[in-house]
This record gives sequence, C-alpha cells and structure tokens, in this order.
Amino acid sequence: MHESADQAKHHSRRSIMREVIFKVLFSFDTNRKDDVKTINLMITELFSEQDIYNKPLVNEAQEYVFDEVEKQAEIDDIIKRYLFNWDWKRISAVDRTILRLGVYELLYKMNIPIEVTLNEAVEIAKKYGTDKSSKFVNGILDAVSKEMVPKEKQLL
Repeated sequence: MHESADQAKHHSRRSIMREVIFKVLFSFDTNRKDDVKTINLMITELFSEQDIYNKPLVNEAQEYVFDEVEKQAEIDDIIKRYLFNWDWKRISAVDRTILRLGVYELLYKMNIPIEVTLNEAVEIAKKYGTDKSSKFVNGILDAVSKEMVPKEKQLL
C-alpha cells in the first residue's frame, strides 16, 4: 500500500514537528534558563528554517513541549523503571530527550499509533545519537509500550 501525496506530506510535517520538539526539549534540558517566550520563538524559528511554517503545527509543537515539560518528573520515573544496568546520570542528553518525547507520546497522545512513535524515535536517535542510541531508545520505548500503554491505544 502506497501513501498518497497528502499522507506523505502529513507524515513529513509530523516528522519535522517531532524533530523540532526534540531540539527544543534538548535545549530546555541542557539550558534550563529557557523561558516560555524563548521556547515559542525557538519553535517558530525551527519551523521557518524547514519552510513549513504552519500555525496549527506550531501550536501543536508548543503543546507537546509545555505538556512534556510539565510531566517530565513522571516521565523520567517511568524511564528509570526500564533502565536495567544503566545509571540515569550516564544517559546522554540526546537519548534522554528522545526517550522523554517517546514516552510522552506513547502515554499521552492516544491518536498516534505505537509503531509511529517507535519508528520516529529511532530515526531521531540515528540522526542525533550515537551508534548505539537507536537500539537503546527502541528497547526502552518498546518495553514501555508493551507494559504501560493503554489497551485501546494498542489496538490502533
């Protein structure tokens, strides 16, 4: 089955949106001085750089970022439950940010299929992480998806 041009464009926009969200969350994680105005400006600039500035997409990215940051302590606790033989402090900022985004999407974005979240997280890990990041991220998110994702989402 082939994607229609509209579906491919939508997928591409959502992939770019996730990458924008990843970059903003990474910045927030490594530079806690970012404030709401700075974060909103960063989101707008990153979309503009991709030539897909789109107000609804920007609004959705802002919602993701602020909601994920608000739930970050809870998300971090979930990730830590799945870190076997890993120390939280040793996880790279890139991997930590991808895991946070993935867990957030798995648990709080019911309209996004699990496979999409896992695939997108792996692609971001391949692009920004180390040689081992994609397997590490996939393993943690896969375990979270099997044990914590609501049953109704598992049926998507």
